[in-house]
Amino acid sequence: MKRKITALFLAIIMCFSVMTVSASGGRDISGHEALAKDLKALGLFHGVSDTDFDLDRAPTRVEAVIMLVRLLGKSGEATSSSWAHPFTDVPAWANNYVGYAYQKGLSYGTSDTTFGTSDATAEMYLTFVLRALGYKDGASGDFLWNDPFTLAKSIGILPEATNVKNFWRADVALISYAALSANIKNENKTLAQKLIDDGVFTAEQFKNNYDIGKIAIIPVVSELSAEQVYEKCSPAVFYIEVYNTAGYATATGSGFFIDEFGTAVTNYHVIEDAATAKATMSDTGEIFDIVGVYDYSEENDWAIIKVGGADFRCKYLSIGEQSTVIGGSTVYTIGSPLGLQNTISQGLISNVNRVVEGTTYIQISAPISHGSSGGALINKYGEVIGITAAGFSNGENLNLAIPITAIEGYDKSTITTLYNLFYSYQPTYPTYPSVTPPSSDNTNRERKAYDLLRTVVLRKANDSFDGSPAIYVETDTDNGMRAFAMVVEEDGIYLIYSEYYGNTKYFCGIVINPGENPFLYYSFEHDLNSNYYFEASEFINPSTIYRDKNIYFSDPEGTASEETNAVICGSYVTNILDLTNIVFEESASEFGSFSVADFGFVNFR
Repeated sequence: MKRKITALFLAIIMCFSVMTVSASGGRDISGHEALAKDLKALGLFHGVSDTDFDLDRAPTRVEAVIMLVRLLGKSGEATSSSWAHPFTDVPAWANNYVGYAYQKGLSYGTSDTTFGTSDATAEMYLTFVLRALGYKDGASGDFLWNDPFTLAKSIGILPEATNVKNFWRADVALISYAALSANIKNENKTLAQKLIDDGVFTAEQFKNNYDIGKIAIIPVVSELSAEQVYEKCSPAVFYIEVYNTAGYATATGSGFFIDEFGTAVTNYHVIEDAATAKATMSDTGEIFDIVGVYDYSEENDWAIIKVGGADFRCKYLSIGEQSTVIGGSTVYTIGSPLGLQNTISQGLISNVNRVVEGTTYIQISAPISHGSSGGALINKYGEVIGITAAGFSNGENLNLAIPITAIEGYDKSTITTLYNLFYSYQPTYPTYPSVTPPSSDNTNRERKAYDLLRTVVLRKANDSFDGSPAIYVETDTDNGMRAFAMVVEEDGIYLIYSEYYGNTKYFCGIVINPGENPFLYYSFEHDLNSNYYFEASEFINPSTIYRDKNIYFSDPEGTASEETNAVICGSYVTNILDLTNIVFEESASEFGSFSVADFGFVNFR
């Protein structure tokens, strides 16, 4: 119960608006695979097996040297004898390759005694290839080792499709393929012709296994400006409005398309307990029904939905590579914060693996607000890498997104309507307008009071916490904010009161469920980074609760004063019960007279 009520507390700051608002598909390396096969047929490139070239990862420095030696057709020469080098960090199996490159002036180490174990960069491999073509680096040479791009581009060994920022083995194959058509410095001879002359492969083999035109069809991967990201991606992100069983709009969120047939992604908590939902297109304003759910994960907070409509071919997002999820990388969010459709924000990836209550998120600094849930987290290439999901209200731009890799392997074999998903198997409770007013006799008044309160919440719900319908009201104070919520859950009605003052937060919740004593949870926290806090929870005897009476717990945790928090908790419980009585009083003329006394708070006056 404590875990559930704390989860609802987190849901209060989930990005939902009150109504007053193959994962490797992002980078297509199939063309690179074709190049690698050609190079292998010429004896210039090897993979981890006959069919797997392992192109979707960065090469190590040692691998880059080996690839260069093979590209030059010198693999046999390098391995047929010993080649000395001064480095102590080279694995034994690579000694001859590294030694050969060192002796031939093709590669040096990161120090006098270390070759380096980090990944190879585009600068490094291009420098290797330029040296192999006879060019010199250095102040008096043809280029600088840390800026080989201008020269490499001018002689044709840096195709536009090369990803110099996120450099993979696929890019090594691309550069190597292009290098075969480049001329040796000051010679009217290409590298390919030199290799033919050296007997590495024959002219016939080269003719049958090389086509420079294959490079032109590889898609270009380039960074986009914020303006380009918005223009490219915003039409794929739409506004979601969800409705309860009575047809009342309860909350809003966001979603985005991942194919042209209306398949889309959102957070599970956006659609949870919705009877129906609609999607409004950000570019045209067209409104389509969300016809159902293909697949979902409540635990990991994602859902694959189907939006009605025939053709979304210009509206869907490509899924980005996991390798682009790097701390410090620029990212963009597009969603509908506070119902403001088609809103873009920019920030950085603050942490790639932030775990909160057992769920792994991408932590971002890009601003998001209530209503952003289900929106797209987009990398600098215009590809979606996450689903914006939540944030911490007592921090600045501490926001969270579900990694897009979470949806890998989703199932589209069946589709279920929202109503059937959330209501076909649930117990039947009275709902407005067909509710039968409870009688005023004393027979099972607790159950009747509970059903009435549940009906009122479903009828008047203006928000949704963690997918559950809720009445939510907040009030600004001179130095903070107060909030009250009544939330309908399967295991009870959650009555929640909270206050926030800068980095200080107070939270108090009571769970009402017929036949059980109410469950009380209370917490005080001074700072996310402080050990000064108080937290406690337990089932309570409602008959022992009096107005503004101090409330003590049997097993509290924390370093803050127990006496002070007993006073505060007592006042907050009073606020909760007073506010609940107001809800009962406002419904008395229609449904009969009930109060918190019907839940056992008989001494609360």
